[in-house]
Amino acid sequence: NDFIQVSAMGNHSVAIRTPHTIVVDGAGSGDFVDIQSAINFADNGDTVIVRDGTYVENIILNEKSITLRSANGPDVTIVDGNASGTVVELISSDSTFDGFTFRNGSALLGGGVQCTYGSTLSMNNCKVTENAAVTWGGGMQCRDESVATVTDCTFTKNTADYGGGIHVESGSVTLDNCILDNNEADYDGGGLYIEPSATLIILENCTFYKNNAKLRHGGGMCDNSSTATTLNNCTFTENKATKDGGGIYLMNHAISTLNNCTFTGNEAVEDGGGVALDDSTATIQNCNFTSNMAGINGGGVYCSEDSSTLSMNNCTFAGNTGTARAGGVYCGNKSSTFLNNCTFADNTALQGRGLFSEDEARMTLTNCILWGDYDPNGEEIHVHGNSGDVTVEYSNVEGGWTNGTGNINADPLFVDPWNNDFHLQAGSPCIDAGDPNSPLDPDGTRADMGVIPL
Repeated sequence: NDFIQVSAMGNHSVAIRTPHTIVVDGAGSGDFVDIQSAINFADNGDTVIVRDGTYVENIILNEKSITLRSANGPDVTIVDGNASGTVVELISSDSTFDGFTFRNGSALLGGGVQCTYGSTLSMNNCKVTENAAVTWGGGMQCRDESVATVTDCTFTKNTADYGGGIHVESGSVTLDNCILDNNEADYDGGGLYIEPSATLIILENCTFYKNNAKLRHGGGMCDNSSTATTLNNCTFTENKATKDGGGIYLMNHAISTLNNCTFTGNEAVEDGGGVALDDSTATIQNCNFTSNMAGINGGGVYCSEDSSTLSMNNCTFAGNTGTARAGGVYCGNKSSTFLNNCTFADNTALQGRGLFSEDEARMTLTNCILWGDYDPNGEEIHVHGNSGDVTVEYSNVEGGWTNGTGNINADPLFVDPWNNDFHLQAGSPCIDAGDPNSPLDPDGTRADMGVIPL
């Protein structure tokens, strides 16, 4: 290894090592023919370039701080774990992976990628596919207070008991512009499972598609963390849970914030086609719930247990189905739900086509529209046995709502409800009809009822 000598004060000097670039070529024209040998040779700060090929290896980076980069991207640079362990494992390492496919790993924990003992991983432009873990994290596991930043990566067809795509046992994970599709968990978190000891989870611009929780909760994602999880601009499409939370399941005092997310065609065999809360807190803003289905309660969202608090602002619910109760939002068992400037249309349930409240649940609506939903009894809002506490103010409820201030019962004049455009036409009775104490609309006028255009 080469060093350069740099003069310092007096007669002293400091030797600084020059980082190396090491080339791996399976055909023999590089420095090494396998990746592990190059990693073993590399010193901290080196870069290992891997040329095209399929490398059947189980890689370990132990106390290494290096960059591992493919020459030409993940489609032509494949690391195959041969179903004989984790494909790539970091142990107390600070490293970067760029441009690989990690496939065919099989391990007790973390079939594809595993971050352990306080490692720091930056992973870019990688594909993690067809890996399996017996317990946690088929595609990837992060534990022992490790930190992972994952950008422009896909997790596909990975399997595990918990967290088919990704499992976060502890530490922090940031996913940016990632796709989790067709991953499967035997129990919870088809795409992603987050444990209570995780410290920070941020998801930006991520897609969850056709992930499955075979036996329990959270087809797309299961959040069991008591620290803040934030999702911005994420989409959940056609994920499925055999119990609750087709798109997302929040449990055990989880705290989540969802901004500008969409939930389409997700299914829960029991409760919460889009999102289900159980003893958790969620703030959901500027989100759309379309064509989600629950086999029992809450086609769009299900909120239950007395410590659950759901706050929703500027959200649209359209075409969701709660087979038994609440096409839009179900609120039960002493939970609290606050809905502001939300629109409900074309949702279906046997009871409470828009909303359903029972078991001393508290539900408050302000500046909302419930119109054009369907149930056999014609009720937009159903309070079961007078055991729910529902407050409705400055809202447009089809069929009327006699209690509360400023409520109306009039066609809202949606722009194009047949194509899910629920903005208001000029002349709508909902324009400038919201709570006068609410913040002004973006145009500087009194608040409207229903979703406010962004």
